[in-house]
Amino acid sequence: MRPATLTALRSRRLASALTLGVALMLGLTGPAGAGEATTSALTSTEPLACTVTVPNGERLVDGTGNYAHVRPGDTICLQAGVRGELRLFNLSGTAERPGTVRNSGGSVEISASGAYAGIQIRNSSHLRVTGGGVEQQCGARFTEAEQRCGIRIAQSFNGLTGKVRTENLTVDHVEVGHVSSSGMGVYDKQLQRGEWVQRDIAFRDIYLHDIATEGHYHGSSDYVDGTSILLAGVEISRNLVVRTGRDGIQVGSAPWRCSISHNVVRDSGLNRESSHAFGIIVNRGAACDLEGNTISGSAGDGLYDQGLHGQRIVNNLVIRSGRFQAGTGINVSEGNQSPTNPETPDYPRSTRIWHNTIVTTTDRGIRLGNTAGKANHLSNNIVTGAAAGTLKLASGVTATRLGNVLQPTNPRFLAPAADDYRLQPSSPAATAGATVPVLTDLLSKPRPVMAPSAGAYQASP
Repeated sequence: MRPATLTALRSRRLASALTLGVALMLGLTGPAGAGEATTSALTSTEPLACTVTVPNGERLVDGTGNYAHVRPGDTICLQAGVRGELRLFNLSGTAERPGTVRNSGGSVEISASGAYAGIQIRNSSHLRVTGGGVEQQCGARFTEAEQRCGIRIAQSFNGLTGKVRTENLTVDHVEVGHVSSSGMGVYDKQLQRGEWVQRDIAFRDIYLHDIATEGHYHGSSDYVDGTSILLAGVEISRNLVVRTGRDGIQVGSAPWRCSISHNVVRDSGLNRESSHAFGIIVNRGAACDLEGNTISGSAGDGLYDQGLHGQRIVNNLVIRSGRFQAGTGINVSEGNQSPTNPETPDYPRSTRIWHNTIVTTTDRGIRLGNTAGKANHLSNNIVTGAAAGTLKLASGVTATRLGNVLQPTNPRFLAPAADDYRLQPSSPAATAGATVPVLTDLLSKPRPVMAPSAGAYQASP
């Protein structure tokens, strides 16, 4: 492969200094706080100066080969235009000086028919892959017609993959569509549990559509076999995921610091496979907080948790679950046992289901099967239009239940025909809630401590 140009080589040190200067000026070089999936430097929305530019004809960027001159803190820019597959191998920054791969001068379209992945990442760490180099209009905060993601992947087998000791990875402002397997998947099948823990992967402001299998598939679903590696630190936030053959978002074997929040997932499970029919699934060995997600039109359950439990399920809107089979809005199964957790030895096992709105299901509104939890909490939820009943506790399960507004009570939504499930001021749910530690609603609107609204939305006076 053609090495970087002599000009780029000579300018590397100057660009690196400028990059570090910008990071210091913006306060972006410190380590991440507790619960964050990546260093704060990886969350910057400011495009950094290019250290080197990869031409469209170059498919391999290898930090131990043709790009061995790339150092921590450098920014690798992708030339705008159409290219084939992109392989990012052996690129390692540091927590203080993460590396960046971004589009430059316009959007990058990766058309990779026949390739294993449009972008394949191997043996890389402290790396951000971003399509925010020009525009940042991508993900759940925009409609499909408004998407302007800077990197777009199509026609490959998978969209983006990360394998072989890849960790401390952030991906943002990337679109994947019309691929024949999963949209994005980061997990390592070559190593055994105990050899390595995969740490800190984050996926923000991403648009996945028309995906043959899972939209997101991170971590192994084979946790119970005792061999798959574990993930510590997973964040999936502000993603728009539409029209997937299997689950919209799936995370497994992630027992520590996992958050799935503020995503929009529509029309999942279109392949009609009964065990792959969920909007969002927390799979075996995972304990992920689920907050502020909007799920509609799932083939089966909207939110399905068969993991370790001990999480918060808060401010989610789940509508029209069970498109092709019996579907519950929120289904927490019996789950499985927790591993030894050196980071949080007193592992919480109880499930807190607070301030969710469930509308129209072909089965239950909410089912709770967490027998391990001795302080389960199921409060301040709205359930209406559930074909088989509102709340179901499995045998042996106990839970505090307060402030729920359940059918046949009419919650008086603002405009349900237009999928607007905010509350009218006169709604019986407007002040029905009990006091729980949830300070904002689905739209980040503050909630009062006393008598908050039930459901995902806080009513206006």
